Amino acid sequence: KDSLIRRQHGIETIVISSKIDHPRQMMNVSMVKDVAKAKASMKDPDFLKKVTARGVVNPKAEYYEVLRFNPDAKESKWVIMNHKVKDYGAWIAAFDEGKTLRNEAGLIDVLIARNIDHPSMIQVVLDITDLNKAKAFMTSEILKDKMKRAGVIGKPDVEYYEGR
Repeated sequence: KDSLIRRQHGIETIVISSKIDHPRQMMNVSMVKDVAKAKASMKDPDFLKKVTARGVVNPKAEYYEVLRFNPDAKESKWVIMNHKVKDYGAWIAAFDEGKTLRNEAGLIDVLIARNIDHPSMIQVVLDITDLNKAKAFMTSEILKDKMKRAGVIGKPDVEYYEGR
């Protein structure tokens, strides 16, 4: 029923997930064909009433343009990292250099996207094959140093999810 309501507003669900450490915090990843229509739905009182009637508290939406996608991604757990970059070209070059380190940390590249409203905001999604290794890497000094040299501004927002 909710899927039909979303489709009527130009929103097609890809995956539903929850935070690993907070399973009641859900995320609905969707594809939109018309960003303006999807944004309008998040301001439409009737749409929001239907969403909150299902128990959703504080619904919000962010819109990203997918720049890279790995169609072979298959893990049920992933890390999502959002951060601001000075220069996308410099950042992506540094990111590409770190693939071996990510793989050794139990992480597989899934998606790189850019926030439509704030193009300096980048989202990285990585499949997790080993949660303990992944968490250790995501908080490591090696990663912090590489991100700083790549032009990441401020502290990244890192969250761990699993499919539902």
